[in-house]
Amino acid sequence: MIDLSKATRQQLSAIKSLQVETYISGRGDNAREVKRVKFQLHEKVPAAMGIARLFGWVERRGAPDDEVRRIADRLNQMTDEQRLEDAKQLAAQIRARLDQDRLRTIEGKATEIED
Repeated sequence: MIDLSKATRQQLSAIKSLQVETYISGRGDNAREVKRVKFQLHEKVPAAMGIARLFGWVERRGAPDDEVRRIADRLNQMTDEQRLEDAKQLAAQIRARLDQDRLRTIEGKATEIED
């Protein structure tokens, strides 16, 4: 059985839907209760494309598949070191953007969003 009680809020936010089914399998002395857990995760490509558009890495026009191919081609041409440096720069940009949003939230007298 999957134990989600120790999952963090961030980990749980990746789950789009969760379904638990309970039924009896077998008959008589062989009968037993069975629980089946099905879950679906949010799709990662649309989220990644949103980030890519946000930072201007892809153009907004064209089919989404074309954009994904352009990103994949760019990543395939990079060395591991270049990808690591790119990831570090992205993380810094995301942190700065989140800090800006958090500051706007505080200035707007709304409560701060927890990480």
